[in-house]
Amino acid sequence: MSFLITGAQMGNKGAQSMLYVMVSELRERFPDKKIYFATAESYDEKNYNFKKLACNSMTKRIAALEGNKRRVYYVKAFCRDLVAFFAGKKRCLWHYNDLLDIEDDLDAIIDVSGFAIGDKWSTWSHESFFDIIRFAKRKDIPVYIMPQSFGPFNYSEKQMYLKSLVKEMLEYPRIVFAREKSSYKNLVDIGLKKVSLVPDLVLQSKEINLKLVFKKNPVIKIPDISTENNVGIIPNSQCFKYGDEDKLLSLYRKIIDSLIEKKCNVYIFRHSSEDYDVCKTIYKPYENVKQVKMIDHNFSSLEYSQFIINFNYIICIFNFLFSSS
Repeated sequence: MSFLITGAQMGNKGAQSMLYVMVSELRERFPDKKIYFATAESYDEKNYNFKKLACNSMTKRIAALEGNKRRVYYVKAFCRDLVAFFAGKKRCLWHYNDLLDIEDDLDAIIDVSGFAIGDKWSTWSHESFFDIIRFAKRKDIPVYIMPQSFGPFNYSEKQMYLKSLVKEMLEYPRIVFAREKSSYKNLVDIGLKKVSLVPDLVLQSKEINLKLVFKKNPVIKIPDISTENNVGIIPNSQCFKYGDEDKLLSLYRKIIDSLIEKKCNVYIFRHSSEDYDVCKTIYKPYENVKQVKMIDHNFSSLEYSQFIINFNYIICIFNFLFSSS
C-alpha cells in the first residue's frame, strides 16, 4: 500500500520543504509504505527515499475521467506530447497511465499545494487541482489537504461557476487545512464544514529527519558571505505577475537605497527558480554598487535554511500587493 503526495515542487524552496516534511512525517509513522511524489518536473531521483510519479495536467485529467471522455483525452494527450517531442521538450512525455497504474494501491492522497484556488488563479489551475480530487472520488481514496491558502473567490462573471465547484470539490477531502484566518474564512463563507485553521507545515514541523527523506545525506553547498551587517532581499515573481510591476520596482529601489545609506550589505537572491529574472531586474540598477550583490545560486531548501543565517534580517514581499486595478 502507498501514499501519493501532490502539489509540491522541487524548483520552489517552500514547496520542496513541504515535500520533505511530509515524507519525513509519513516515513516516521509508516516506515513500510511506498511514497509517491506526483510531479511533471525533471530532477535527479537517485538519492531520495520516495518514488517519482510522472504526472502532468493530462495525466490527472485522464485519471479523473472514464469511458469516452477519457478516450478523448488520450487522443489530446498523445497529440500534445507528439508536438512537444518534435519541439525538443522531453519533460513528462507519454505518461498517461502512470497514475492509473497505482490507483488500486493508494491508501491516501495528501496535497501540499501552497496556493492553487482563488480569483487570482486561472481556470486551468483550479481544474488541475480538482482533477486529483475527481480521481480520488472515482476510486474512493481518502484525500487530505495540508495547510495552504484559499481564495478570495471574487471571480469574474465568466469564472463565477468556479465558486460552486470549489465547494463541491472541497467537500470530498477528509479535512482541509487553511493556513491563514482569511483563507479559513473564505472557505467557511462558501459553506464548507471540514475546515481547520493550522499554520504552514514547515513552520509547525520539527527538524526533518534526513535519513527518512534521503538515501544518504545530501551535500550542502552555499556561497560564502564574509561581510557583516548583511540584509537579504528575496523577491517573489508572483507579486510582479499579479501586482503593479512599476510600483514594486520603485518600492525595492527605495528599500535598497535606504539600506545603502545605513551602510548595509545587500544581497539579492531567489527563493524559487521562477524568481531569477525578477532578481536580475531589481539588481540591474545596482550592478556597479559595491554594497549590493546578487547571488546566482539555485539553493535547495536545506541549503537555503543554512544560507539565511548569514543575515541580520531578510526582506520579503509575499502578498499580492499594488494591484494595477
